[in-house]
Amino acid sequence: MSLPRPSFASQVTRGGQAPRPIVCPFSDGEISHARDKCAHTVQEYCDQMVERWNTEIDMFLVFAGLFSAVLTAFNVQSYALLQQDNSDIIANALIHLSAQLGSSSTNGTSLTTTGLIYAPPPFRTPRYAVWVNALWFSSLICTLSAASVALMVKQWLQQYSLGLSGNSHDIARLRQYRYQSLAKWHADSIIAMLPILLMVSVIMFLAGLIILLWNLDFVVATIATALVSILLLFLSATTLLPAFYPDCFYQSPQALGVFLIKQTLRPLFSFDVKFRNWRARPLFKFTKKDTYRSWHAREKAEVRAKRAHLDRGLATRAYDISLDETLLKTAVIPVMWAVSPECLRPFMEDIERSSNRYEPIMPSILHYMTLAARDPERNRKMVGKLLADAWWPRMEANSEVGELFVRTMAILVSRGLQPDLAFYRVTQTLAYSASDGGTRVKPEVVEQLVSTWPSPNTPGQYSSLIRNQDPKGLPLVFSYLRTYPMLLRYLGRLVVETPHEIERIRLQIDIVLDSLHGFLVHVALTEDLSNLGVILWALRRSDHIAHMVSLKTDASCSPLIPPDILESYQDVLTNIRAVATMDRFEMFFKKNVERLDRIDITDLGDSGPIKLASTLQEDLQALQGDLNVLEKFFWMLPSQLTGTGRRRWPSGQGAVIEGVCDAGIVRSFVQPADQPTF
Repeated sequence: MSLPRPSFASQVTRGGQAPRPIVCPFSDGEISHARDKCAHTVQEYCDQMVERWNTEIDMFLVFAGLFSAVLTAFNVQSYALLQQDNSDIIANALIHLSAQLGSSSTNGTSLTTTGLIYAPPPFRTPRYAVWVNALWFSSLICTLSAASVALMVKQWLQQYSLGLSGNSHDIARLRQYRYQSLAKWHADSIIAMLPILLMVSVIMFLAGLIILLWNLDFVVATIATALVSILLLFLSATTLLPAFYPDCFYQSPQALGVFLIKQTLRPLFSFDVKFRNWRARPLFKFTKKDTYRSWHAREKAEVRAKRAHLDRGLATRAYDISLDETLLKTAVIPVMWAVSPECLRPFMEDIERSSNRYEPIMPSILHYMTLAARDPERNRKMVGKLLADAWWPRMEANSEVGELFVRTMAILVSRGLQPDLAFYRVTQTLAYSASDGGTRVKPEVVEQLVSTWPSPNTPGQYSSLIRNQDPKGLPLVFSYLRTYPMLLRYLGRLVVETPHEIERIRLQIDIVLDSLHGFLVHVALTEDLSNLGVILWALRRSDHIAHMVSLKTDASCSPLIPPDILESYQDVLTNIRAVATMDRFEMFFKKNVERLDRIDITDLGDSGPIKLASTLQEDLQALQGDLNVLEKFFWMLPSQLTGTGRRRWPSGQGAVIEGVCDAGIVRSFVQPADQPTF
């Protein structure tokens, strides 16, 4: 006979090893503190529960008292319908006697005692009277029952709260003992039945009232039935909706009963029906996690599932209530960084609806765009709408909002989220940020600013400038050419202190110059007539070369313009002159009328092909004259230039520089000495 194999524990014990001690990881103080914390939590919950129940019962008692008075008045009049009315018997007897007397006088016969006897017909209670009294007296009984139970519950709750003051361990145990007793004997279910009894009483009263009215008058009964139907429809809807919609606000004890019944019956409908090759979906999908015994349990599950949307709503609601810019900066924006990507766009839309001005919410808009770059496709439309709007305020690059703006636009460009609109917004917003030399901007902000400009290292950016339009309908290249001299002047007048900062700024200036060189080389190699027409229009209308001339007259900015820029400009004009002759322009736009839309702007809007070709040729000649003026200034001495440390002009006056070419005076450029033109 084989013996059972000893277990591992018995082998260890037989081996002579002593059992390992079991040590409590908590001290007595920690355990006592834990008990106190549990006792405090239970006490707070129980106190709130008793207070809520007392308030509800007081409300039920008031309603029961008023409703009982109304019912009593109706029952006093209705119970008489259940018995025969003596006045009706007397009236019928008098009518019978009168008829007998009239008959004897007509026939001339004498009345006998037998003929005067009146026997009333047997009394039969009307059916409607039975129903009316049954419903109304039942309603009165239910109302009084609810009031009686409510009084008893008040006494129970008073006894429940007796002697529970304090937080000692004995009091905590007593409170827990009473709470377990309350739950064991279903006191909460009894309290939940009180409003149901009162609701049933109201429904029975209204039903009896409708029955009575239909036996009295048709018009009154019709109106009353319609009003009662509306009320019953509202009560039914508010009772059924919470059972099917977790976020429905109409939660009540009777609705909870419907919800529990629905949960109980749900497994009966969790089956599939097959018809040939078609398989029906189950009416309900029953899972264990969907079973709840109270509204609170279901709400906790819903809050856990929708926590991201609720966090968003909490933050935006706080700002909507206060409209406090400090709260927006210190609370709402940090919450924005914590929400999930799908909640980001609704977050921004809620903030927009809350504020009637865009200036206070500018930081939140910029933070939203930064976060939107994490998921460009989901937020592309919203970011484009914000960038295209005309409400953007003026911002200085050395301010907190200005630095945030530059950083955000740099992120959008680097991640390909509306890069054209981001560049356009930089040219429009920071065009007002120039100063006369007293600005100090962080080098990293300057690097981010320069990174938003087109670079020859990124293919397709120059073509995008020429091909795409800004929100005003103008080519983006117009903003590029108009703002480029402003950016150079801005960089040339920044205040720098250390040699390291100087080198960083010089590097950024070189990057900006490379951007212009790359653009000019791209244009010099372009043969598309419509693109050349757009470039020629933009060069002329933006006064790009004229602004470069004004930069050359400023001593602080003159060294920034290299001599080889003249050759690049000349290559552009030479290419336009060689490719886009007047005849070719005219022939091209006659053949491709739809391409006129690309230059269908400003003063050229109503021009035909012939007029357009002539205007573009005039622009070409004017640009050549401006380029000749710029070439002249490369031969001027530094002492002839204006600017810091050089020749200064009186305040309020301008330095008038006249460019002379072969045809005489081409144009006069007026540039204030103390205030740059941006």
